[in-house]
Amino acid sequence: MVDFSHCALLLEAMNREYTLLGQFKSAETELAGAIRAKNMSQLESCTQEMAALSDELAEVEKQRHLAFFRLRAAAGEDQDASFYQVIAHLPVDARDLLAELYRSLKFAVIGVQAVTSSLDEHINTVHETMQKILNELFPHRKGNMYSRAGKRREVDSNPLVVNQHL
Repeated sequence: MVDFSHCALLLEAMNREYTLLGQFKSAETELAGAIRAKNMSQLESCTQEMAALSDELAEVEKQRHLAFFRLRAAAGEDQDASFYQVIAHLPVDARDLLAELYRSLKFAVIGVQAVTSSLDEHINTVHETMQKILNELFPHRKGNMYSRAGKRREVDSNPLVVNQHL
């Protein structure tokens, strides 16, 4: 078994990505709280923080992919080799550390997805509720819109422009 220098780069990138995912999840949870509290100033700061974290996450993910591709090449594995096939070439301690970190990254991603899904569901529920309330309060504005195929579609908030010079 040969110790690869790319292992340290991969380990560093994975640790950084794990930390950033935790920060992103916290920021998204804070964003959800701002939305529920209707705190627009906090909402603005949360979105700016999340945009910065998102950019940083994208950069770290590129670094992680590059480190993995180099490690895979050093291990002599094919392009379709899995993460576990590649780290099998490493010493046991490095392999165990990377495998544990890989699983932690997967769980961190699932955590972010859960918060995102919850926030999305909340926003969709509020939107649908508001639409129903507005339709009940202003039935004359309800109006049905139809697509070119003749199927009913939701009325969006975009203005409708009619060309009267036909």
